[in-house]
Amino acid sequence: MNGMAAAVSEKGYTTTTIADIVRHARVSKRSFYENFTDKDACLVACYVAMCERALQLVAQVTASDLPEEQQLEAVVHGFLSVIKLQPKFVRTLLLQIHEIGPRGWKVRHQIHQRFEQIFIEQVSAGNPSTRSKQIFSPNFAEVVIGGLGVSLLVATEHGGEKKLEEWSRTVIEFVRLCRGISAKK
Repeated sequence: MNGMAAAVSEKGYTTTTIADIVRHARVSKRSFYENFTDKDACLVACYVAMCERALQLVAQVTASDLPEEQQLEAVVHGFLSVIKLQPKFVRTLLLQIHEIGPRGWKVRHQIHQRFEQIFIEQVSAGNPSTRSKQIFSPNFAEVVIGGLGVSLLVATEHGGEKKLEEWSRTVIEFVRLCRGISAKK
């Protein structure tokens, strides 16, 4: 998967070949095919690994003893730290997962559902009177996570680290706003 990240960062996904991936990974084509059926399967595995890393980080933060407001900031900044490791490759993953057809859409949908649940939990966490209630519908969370994904694509395309920092501040501000709205219900 590191070979995929390096090859894609060098050439872009469309023009990357299995030969490029194995060259960067310093393994044989045979080793590649023992793990993946094709380039798209490797991309899906990279997408899942990146998202799992972000989800694990979120789980660690939310299980901590930090106050809820600090948890929110730690979740967003932790997610951002995963993106900052390889922003160009993250952008490729976010764009290309849609292009590889039904298996890409399926895994994307499964991952998004998990992020949607985290969003609902984070909004609820900010309001003690609603912690046991679902503040926003799954459909609302789906729109939010989809919108955050698009804005993340823009941030990774236009401006590097500064734009990503602005994105993270906007996410925190948005969740705080949602918490305020939920408190008024």
